[in-house]
Amino acid sequence: MIDGLGLRRSLLIALLLVGFSCMMRGFAQGQLTLLLAVAFFGLGGPLISVGAPKLISIWFNERERKLAMGIYITGMALVSITVLSITNSVIMPWMDGWRLAENTMDLQFNSFSFGINLVAYQYSPRKPRNGSQFK
Repeated sequence: MIDGLGLRRSLLIALLLVGFSCMMRGFAQGQLTLLLAVAFFGLGGPLISVGAPKLISIWFNERERKLAMGIYITGMALVSITVLSITNSVIMPWMDGWRLAENTMDLQFNSFSFGINLVAYQYSPRKPRNGSQFK
C-alpha cells in the first residue's frame, strides 16, 4: 500500500487514522464505540511501523541510518515506558478519571505529532539520497 500511495501520503493517512483513533477513544460510550475507535489505530499503526523505517532508509545514508534507527526505536520504548508509568499513578488521579486523562494526553500527542510532521515536511529532501522514489 505504501508503494502504491507513496510514502508521504501513506504516513499522512496513518497520522490521521491514529490521531482520530486516539481522539475517539476518549469519547467512546460503550464497548462497540471503543472497539471501533481502536480499530482505526489498527489501520494506521501498521502504516507507521512500515513507513517510518522506510522513510529513514530514504532520508539518511548508511552511517546516519544506524543512529536514526536507534533514536526511532529507543524513543518509542522510552515514551511507552514513561506514559505507562505515570498514567495510572499520576495523571488519572490528577485528572479525576481516565476520560479526561485520555483526551488531554491525546491532544498533546496529536499536537506534537502534527508539529513534528509539519517541520519534517518543510525540511524533508525533495529528492531522496539513495535514488528511490519519494512522493
